[in-house]
Amino acid sequence: MFEFWIDRGGTFTDIVAKHPNGKLTSHKYLSEAPGIYSDAAVHAMRAIMGVEDGAPFPAKQVAAIKMGTTVATNALLERKGEPTLLLITKGFRDALLIGQQHRADLFALKPERPAPLYTQVEEICERMAVDGTVVTPFDENACKQVLQQAYDAGLRSVAVVFVHGYRFPDHEARAGALARAIGFGQVSLSHKVSPLMKLVPRGDTTVADAYLSPTLRRYVRQIESAVAGTKLYFMQSNGGLAAAHAFEGKDAVLSGPAGGIVGVAKTGARAGATKLIGFDMGGTSTDVSHYAGDYERVSDSVVAGVRMTVPMMDIHTVAAGGGSICRIADGRFQVGPESAGAYPGPAAYGRGGPITVTDCNVMLGKLQPDLFPKVFGEDGRSALDTKATKAGFEALQNQLKSETGADYSLEAIAEGFLTVAVEHMARAIKRVSVERGHDIKKYALLTFGGAGGQHACMVADALGIKHVIVPPFSGVLSALGMGLADQSTIAEQALECVLEDHTSIAEAADIVTARAQTSLLDQGVEVAEQSLGLTLRCKYKGTDTTLSIAFGTLPDMTASFEAAHKVQYGFTEPGHTIIVEAIEAEAKGGGATEALDIFATGTAEAPTQNRAVFMGGNSKNANIYQREQLSPGTQIDGPAIILENGGTTVVEPGWQASLSANDTLTMTRVAAISRADVAADRPDPIMLEIFNNLFMSVAEEMGAVLAKTAHSVNVKERLDFSCAVFDSDGHLIANAPHMPVHLG
Repeated sequence: MFEFWIDRGGTFTDIVAKHPNGKLTSHKYLSEAPGIYSDAAVHAMRAIMGVEDGAPFPAKQVAAIKMGTTVATNALLERKGEPTLLLITKGFRDALLIGQQHRADLFALKPERPAPLYTQVEEICERMAVDGTVVTPFDENACKQVLQQAYDAGLRSVAVVFVHGYRFPDHEARAGALARAIGFGQVSLSHKVSPLMKLVPRGDTTVADAYLSPTLRRYVRQIESAVAGTKLYFMQSNGGLAAAHAFEGKDAVLSGPAGGIVGVAKTGARAGATKLIGFDMGGTSTDVSHYAGDYERVSDSVVAGVRMTVPMMDIHTVAAGGGSICRIADGRFQVGPESAGAYPGPAAYGRGGPITVTDCNVMLGKLQPDLFPKVFGEDGRSALDTKATKAGFEALQNQLKSETGADYSLEAIAEGFLTVAVEHMARAIKRVSVERGHDIKKYALLTFGGAGGQHACMVADALGIKHVIVPPFSGVLSALGMGLADQSTIAEQALECVLEDHTSIAEAADIVTARAQTSLLDQGVEVAEQSLGLTLRCKYKGTDTTLSIAFGTLPDMTASFEAAHKVQYGFTEPGHTIIVEAIEAEAKGGGATEALDIFATGTAEAPTQNRAVFMGGNSKNANIYQREQLSPGTQIDGPAIILENGGTTVVEPGWQASLSANDTLTMTRVAAISRADVAADRPDPIMLEIFNNLFMSVAEEMGAVLAKTAHSVNVKERLDFSCAVFDSDGHLIANAPHMPVHLG
């Protein structure tokens, strides 16, 4: 039978099809094609199986469909979710609007807060004390009246968030029952959505769930009806699959990228690597992640301005993609954060777009028009437009000369912009690695996404990484990850007890274990087929940032916590009280596809042709190879370009690529990096921006450690401190985005 693994992205929908004979094939379709098809995923599956238009979907030929989707993410970004009513304890009407004291853009002259997701907020007469005592009884009649008025006004989704409701849920449950009786289609209760302390993040998560779930459910129903009852699973933000009926809004915002991290882990293991940096570079942005044997999750994230406290894969995104706009401003080469988007796209697309990172690669010869499909221009059938790219760089050359007096060649300008873009991406990788105490030089960079292979060697050089892995299906790795993931469900419960309180921890462990296993059983995985993991989120008393450790004996848990604290912050506090903030149980099962039967079958070792490419400040002769034609064991010395379906890999000078029998391309630095001397007679516009990024990264890393280890709320939430870098005369070099204390 067929299996389909699908990543529905904003621009393209990627599909990996597992055919009845076991062969895997990859496919790309535009996610939106009005007038041609209503849904890219369904259209693609029918096309791959050769089903005629109008014929029923052949459900008996399909074992399973596993999907990641951006439907919830887009609804959040575009604020196109379900109009939602928020019910909250009397006196707390504005609590979620006020939020926390974090400010997204500290130095903005006109800061703008994101609009709240809820349409209407109503206060309910009720109040529980922290010990469960009823301070104010629940006014059932008043609550019913408020709900009926909102329903009559057209609202169909409600979020219920009461003070201390995560621990004492009686009042929330009663309000939810009233809402369902009146006819609300979506009822999100905070003690079920996010049973953790802290009213604001719990409330934000519950509102997001109520806001997104109806939109998501409509999409799920649309797919279910189109595939006629085929087993359907969706990727959750935590990296596990959920059966269609169990897929909820709060778990859907990182659905696609989470599949990428599963792909990183599984394909990295095939290459014999367990310490990996995931590097996913697309058109608009680059996603980076850290993997060292276990999926790294965060329990508190901000997505599109909305704080959510649900387990999500730890993914850091930076606005540096192939479409990032390159410009000269303030005497510096600057890249992004603005993007040319899919339309007009880069100048080379021939639709009047600006100079972008992609144009830099065209200018340098790393992307060759005749080796690319002709899908550009206003007619969508033209080759890459090198004339438009050259004209754009000539304009930048003239601007640079008039503003700074610097006379650069077009190729040097392009290479300068690439160097700046690479530094942006390296800085993002430091966020998920160096800032957390990991020795990045012991890692391999696993690159995927449409533009990842073009820059992987340069990013690795910027970080001191000497190994790069380009896995099979690298252009559609997120889709491949859907097929390699387990079904999973995570249950959480707040604790706030000391680590020595074995009784409270054991009782909570039983509760969350039962909830997780029951939920997975409801999705068709028998308890006997499930594996279980228990995790505690711990912190030193008085601090705010938790570290995850495995449940075990007291000495083991204490040692694990102190080791993790030492790695992340460089110190421990022996004898200081350790608090368990929450406990988490994850049940997994459902038979993920473990074996990837992918092998290199080519027989060629010689290049198909060669081209002049500008690399490292000089024009070089680069060999061109087709990946699918390469024989296993082939070694390729840089400079070289390796083409494959969905991606281009550039082997820079000083690097060597080799293809293994299991179709994994590995690149290794074989020559020492030469550092070119920089002329000191005038500021260099390229190096100015590079060092600007490097110094700012130092200041930000200091601030990250200070905020996470702080006891003071002013430091933890308001960032009321300042970390900066000065020169030996006391001149300010870089001030991280905290309170501008140093201005005094």
